[in-house]
Amino acid sequence: WKEYNGKIEIEKNCSIVARLEGIMGDVTKEATGNVQNIDKLAPKTFTPSGDATTNTITVTANAEDHEKTEEYATSGIAGYSFSIDGENWSDYKEEGIYTFDKLTQSKPYTIKVKAKDKVGNEMSTPVEITVNTKAMVSAKEEGYITFEGLPKDLTNKNVTVTAKTTSGYTIQTSTDKTNWEDKASQELEKNGKVYARLLDSTGQYAEGESWATAEVTKIDKLEPKTFTPGKSSTTNTITVTANTEDHEKTNDYATSGIAGYSFSIDGGEWTTYQEKGEYTFSNLKQSTEHTIKVKAKDKVGNEMSTPAETTVSTKAMVAATTGTGGNITFSGLPSNWTNKDVKITASTTTEYTKLGYRVQTSTNTTNWDDKADQTLSANGNVYARLVDSTGQFAEGVWATANVTKIDKQNPNKPTVTLNLANNNNSYTSGTWTNQNVKVTFSATDNGGSGVVSYEYSTDKTNNITSKTSPFTISAEGTTNIYIRAIDEATNKGAWSELKIVKKDTVAPTVELSGAVNGKTNVELTGKGTDTVSNISYGWSANKNTQPSSWTTANAKTKTIDSTVTSTQCFWVKDEAGNMACKLATLSKHTHNSSCTGTCGGKISFREGAGIYCAECGRETLQSYCDTCHRYMGNNCPSCGANKRCGQSKSCSLSENYTCSIS
Repeated sequence: WKEYNGKIEIEKNCSIVARLEGIMGDVTKEATGNVQNIDKLAPKTFTPSGDATTNTITVTANAEDHEKTEEYATSGIAGYSFSIDGENWSDYKEEGIYTFDKLTQSKPYTIKVKAKDKVGNEMSTPVEITVNTKAMVSAKEEGYITFEGLPKDLTNKNVTVTAKTTSGYTIQTSTDKTNWEDKASQELEKNGKVYARLLDSTGQYAEGESWATAEVTKIDKLEPKTFTPGKSSTTNTITVTANTEDHEKTNDYATSGIAGYSFSIDGGEWTTYQEKGEYTFSNLKQSTEHTIKVKAKDKVGNEMSTPAETTVSTKAMVAATTGTGGNITFSGLPSNWTNKDVKITASTTTEYTKLGYRVQTSTNTTNWDDKADQTLSANGNVYARLVDSTGQFAEGVWATANVTKIDKQNPNKPTVTLNLANNNNSYTSGTWTNQNVKVTFSATDNGGSGVVSYEYSTDKTNNITSKTSPFTISAEGTTNIYIRAIDEATNKGAWSELKIVKKDTVAPTVELSGAVNGKTNVELTGKGTDTVSNISYGWSANKNTQPSSWTTANAKTKTIDSTVTSTQCFWVKDEAGNMACKLATLSKHTHNSSCTGTCGGKISFREGAGIYCAECGRETLQSYCDTCHRYMGNNCPSCGANKRCGQSKSCSLSENYTCSIS
């Protein structure tokens, strides 16, 4: 027991017993106190682990405190302190993880760690490990770097290429592998390469050519080559042809090829770009000079800064011409006369049609129609000219077709003249004749084609036949004559005034009869007939002497002294002058012995036999045979025959008499 005179220092855990002792030496009951929380033992040794990057080492410590003993308690681990390569220790931290940063890649580091328990007991000997930092990753290795923004198609814009990584490193980029920038993107104005490398947080990177490379080859900022456009023109159009090439490929720029062309005329608006290098300006004025500009654009939109330029004039309008080598042909011009309307058509050649010309026509050179034909109802001109698609034409010039074969006017009424055919003496229309009549006629035309033929009719309706002048009327009886003219255009004129031809060539028939009037007189009665014209009668002494007078009575009676030998000729004449006669020869009448002389009415004239006495039968009068003209009782003066004709009117002789006695 020790006298208590202040705090008692205890070095290790134990129990303390205390008692009170009185002045008198009295001792009280003991009291006991236990000391259990003294811990003077260091934590157990351990092996830390290290995890390295290129510029960090993370150390993980996991220590245990010493086990509890009779003398000392265990307080548990309070924290850890770390040191690298002999540098200062870090402050204790409860967490057993500590990261050393800003280290150098690919370098071994000595790491020391010591633990401290909760009452401050430190490890007297820190644990030690060696950890190597990692080498920087090469960006060239597959999968560390990807590039975005590389154009698939050609472009005339700047290209921004961006490098990306999923490795956790920082990216630096460059366009020359010398000057590196702390950014992931590079903007290129021309074709080239973009380089990317990986950096850790301290800016370390893999040494050597450890970068990834992206190459841009699609930038084209050069304009197409200059060129000279082709040109051609018509009267109202100018066609421009353009054919150029894009610039050659260079180290800095690609070539995209020509995309199209744009055209402008006389400083006007540019046309929309078109792929085809041909453009036609239309609706232009003939004979006018124009300034044409053409610019080309490549497939990425680079235009020529200075357009190609040329001047060209529209052509003058073609003058319409006909004939050999001409450009206008007229069809429908009549080669023969016509009385119909005439349609004239003007046409041009295929060459001019392809050039866009069309034909306009006119009948007066003032009013022009947009048609190729004109119909004329009278002679005149048809004019044709060439017009382009804008209606332009050569001033004051046209081709002419002259129509001269239209005749719509009827010929004049013919003049008709009648003459006797045998002697050409004038014949009066409507009078009788026994001659053929010559009909002569002529007419004039009014329309210009001329009379080419005539038609003849007796009634202007039926039996119309063609006739040429002169022609002869030989028909018996009455013939009406109408003549009309026909011109070459087939126009028919009016019928002529009526002309009448009366022809009668047949002699009248003659009958002669007689009766004895007493013993001394004989009455002769003559009668004639004509089937065509009227007749008149007369007496003469013989057949060679015509009557001195004529009468139109139906019959003629003449008394003759029968006691005297005589001849009496009875004549019949028609209106045409045809005549016939019968001759009666009267012999002195003597009676035979048996005749009483008083027969009177018994004596009669027997036709064809003469006068005979009915009583005695003796002939007292003879006559000619009506058929053969034979003189009864005598030889025929022509044929010499001496034969009786008989007592009939018709000759019964078998001989064919051809006597010419009139």
